[in-house]
Amino acid sequence: MSGNEGLERAVRAALEFDPGVNLHEATLEVRAEGATVHLEGEVADIAHKRRAPRIAASVEGVTEVVDELTVRPDESQTDGEILDQLRTALLEEPVFEEYALRMIDQTGKEVVLRDPEEAQGDIRFRVAEGHVYLEGTANSHSHRRMAALLAWWIPGTRNVEERLTVIPAEQDNAGELSEAVRLALEKDTWLDAGLINVQARGGVIVLGGTVHSERERTLAEHDAWYVEGTQEVDNRTVAP
Repeated sequence: MSGNEGLERAVRAALEFDPGVNLHEATLEVRAEGATVHLEGEVADIAHKRRAPRIAASVEGVTEVVDELTVRPDESQTDGEILDQLRTALLEEPVFEEYALRMIDQTGKEVVLRDPEEAQGDIRFRVAEGHVYLEGTANSHSHRRMAALLAWWIPGTRNVEERLTVIPAEQDNAGELSEAVRLALEKDTWLDAGLINVQARGGVIVLGGTVHSERERTLAEHDAWYVEGTQEVDNRTVAP
């Protein structure tokens, strides 16, 4: 057995052992190049996508993990349909009212959607094969996370690559992460966010309080996973 094969088997074993990653619901491939491990394929949901790279990185001998995983979409949509819905979501989101918004359409043409004189940020976005790409600037880590969250919430989205730079530069921290999760819960119309408590301990999000059903409990957990920077979710919410 080569070193690469041994490392691939070790990573796959770690993924199979972890209860948070169900390989039976995924088409996940592990490919090692030296000490670098590539994770490729499609997983069932956002929690699997967030967990798998962290688990792979914990395996002895792995120095880098390249995450090339996509999430199985809730429904099939064309890139044009995803783009149209994301355009609407960004234009209607209050936190981006003072942002310049630019869309790259399916022909590759840049379309200016909004261009205020004193913009607080500048978001440029495009969609290719279900992958959403966000580039430009944001004025806080909470705002860049909100842009990515809106992209993830579009049915048909398979992956989101958020490349927004915070200007002026500021240190990211647990407070920014918990605020982003709080905003995500408040925007989810299927939840009563006022009943849910949010704490961030490093990259671990702790959800407390009550929800009305097990479905809402699952929705709250997934909302937390959608927020970039979340490494684990400790869901302590209580359903009847």
